[in-house]
Amino acid sequence: MMNKTAKPAAAAEKKPRISRRKRAKYTSYLVVSIAVVLVCVIGLNVIVGLLSDRFNLELDFTGNSRFSLSKESEDFVRDVRIPVNVYLLNSRPEWEKASSSEQILSMIRKYASINRNIKLNFIDLDTNPTFKNKYPKLTLNPFDVIFESDYRYYKIDQQKLAGYFNVDSYYYNKGKITFSSDAENLLTGALVNVCSKTQPIAYFLTGNGEDEKANAAFTELLSMNSFSVETVNLLTGDLPTLNNDDHPVDFLILSAPASDFT
Repeated sequence: MMNKTAKPAAAAEKKPRISRRKRAKYTSYLVVSIAVVLVCVIGLNVIVGLLSDRFNLELDFTGNSRFSLSKESEDFVRDVRIPVNVYLLNSRPEWEKASSSEQILSMIRKYASINRNIKLNFIDLDTNPTFKNKYPKLTLNPFDVIFESDYRYYKIDQQKLAGYFNVDSYYYNKGKITFSSDAENLLTGALVNVCSKTQPIAYFLTGNGEDEKANAAFTELLSMNSFSVETVNLLTGDLPTLNNDDHPVDFLILSAPASDFT
């Protein structure tokens, strides 16, 4: 019987081996590619951040357009002819991540996108503590906003700018919730204030039990509309006179006195 000799198995196909030099070369290319991508992403984020302060890159899809400006505000913003700095007190990242400040930041960015005379400035009070020295009469807190021109400055407290949600009791079970905010009135009012070259002067007369809450509300309203507001106590001070060149007064306001003047 003839013995058959088995043929030796075919040698396994050898895989091409990559030399250390080529492997190092490929690794270098990979590292460089990743680094380039990271630089591009970081650079894009920086560019978008800068552009968002100058150009309006946002669309308002909210039901009541609470991130949009009224035509009246837009018309006034376009007509601003002097440089105005808007100081947003806190760092840019803090402003951008705070949901309560989303509407405020969006509106101020729209101001800057409409008119190049309006400039945004993020001021971190922790890293820039000397900024407060410019405003010794003001108490400054994070998320306050200051408008400033060569004429004057005007500060808005963050508490006044924050919007709030209203739940209508009649629609409560239907989940109807409305959002209320005075942000646009406050911000545009501050812009009007610092852009007015002259200010009418109004005096509140006190000393006869006037309504303090009414005086405070009127003071805020007048200040927003470019009035310079002063107070004089009739029991201790002289009554200002209208059209007095030495002590000019445009308006005298007496708010619900509780006692007569006798």
